[in-house]
Amino acid sequence: MIGLLPALKVLEPSNTAQLILGNYTNVLSALGAAIAAGVGTSVHKHVRAHRQQTADLQTTVDRLEKEIKQLSKQIADSK
Repeated sequence: MIGLLPALKVLEPSNTAQLILGNYTNVLSALGAAIAAGVGTSVHKHVRAHRQQTADLQTTVDRLEKEIKQLSKQIADSK
């Protein structure tokens, strides 16, 4: 069995392959830890809050545009 170990040396991945696979392993490990820590739910809460703020801002802009149109019409009618 020990005599087969040198023959298995050809199956060893190259240094580049080891580096790439090691980086993937580190990234997946960090992603798993983040998910376990609940970071995903925090991000989703922030995204939801941002979408609500955007919707509120759009409502305000629409209301202001309506007011501007009404004022423009009043000014035009008064002339």
